[in-house]
Amino acid sequence: MIIACIYRESRFSPNMADADAAILDAVAQRLAAQGHVVTHDVDHAQMVFSMARSVEKLSHLRQAEGRGVRVINSTQAIDNCNRTRFTQLFIRHHIPMPPSIVCTAIPTIGLNYPLWIKKGEGYSERPDDVTYAATPDTATRAIQQMMERGVKSVVVNEHAVGDLVKFYGVRGTHFFRWYYAADGHSKFGLESINGKQQGYAFDLRSMMQTCEQAAAVLDLDIYGGDCVISSDGTFRIIDFNDWPSFSPFRDDAADAIAKLVVNQ
Repeated sequence: MIIACIYRESRFSPNMADADAAILDAVAQRLAAQGHVVTHDVDHAQMVFSMARSVEKLSHLRQAEGRGVRVINSTQAIDNCNRTRFTQLFIRHHIPMPPSIVCTAIPTIGLNYPLWIKKGEGYSERPDDVTYAATPDTATRAIQQMMERGVKSVVVNEHAVGDLVKFYGVRGTHFFRWYYAADGHSKFGLESINGKQQGYAFDLRSMMQTCEQAAAVLDLDIYGGDCVISSDGTFRIIDFNDWPSFSPFRDDAADAIAKLVVNQ
């Protein structure tokens, strides 16, 4: 089989470009070892596995999908990972997350402080795409500054207190891993706001089932994200994204992803 591998554009991998490329390389190596031809040419591929996020690359991949080529993750799934879109979908499907609103103008915020102010469309590319706001003045200023630089929608979340956990999954497989965010690499250093983890007990099976449900809502095959575990063991998803780097678990993840690609 001819399978195309499409790398993520560097601007969508702040401080993570090498790690993002490494997981794709690992998957490509496994597919090649099985006798598949791995290329970067979408036009002649029978399947595609892709971390692309740019408008140009997604448009090219949509054309391939129109010809019947299977793309993992699909372009629709990537569109669903737009922060505004996944927030609305999670609210609609009752995926546990902190109280949140989506706004297109500076709102009267009916949430409890502190808050997180996040760029709604696209992906976080710079530190001020996500701002921690402990006061109304900080929140208003952050929203105003985003809109002044052309951001059309902003997601506002209540801050969730508890252990910040990062998770990784390959939907429909047995692959699901997690670790405390404080133990790993940080893009912008915001994880430190939650402080040192307390080791609150939680139901891992329930977390996996919830994350699989969230991935299904987004039609996302390869996913990762962040959640906060409260002292009573409940957890809420605060971020969900397409195809993370899987850095702490790269070998196991590459095995699961390569198997998914072949099975599809």
